[in-house]
Amino acid sequence: MTIGENKVGRGSECKVRFIDTMQRISRLHLMIINHDNKKLELTDLSSYGTHYRHKSY
Repeated sequence: MTIGENKVGRGSECKVRFIDTMQRISRLHLMIINHDNKKLELTDLSSYGTHYRHKSY
């Protein structure tokens, strides 16, 4: 992951890409902003929300 904005999802514009044949991951699912490797800022961009360890965020 690079410093600055890192798009996560299925889309070709994403730095972190997932292949998801069931389309549970959005084309643009999440934005992670890396602030000089000291702090990460996460923004959910998914239509269905983001889940981690069975909890919704």
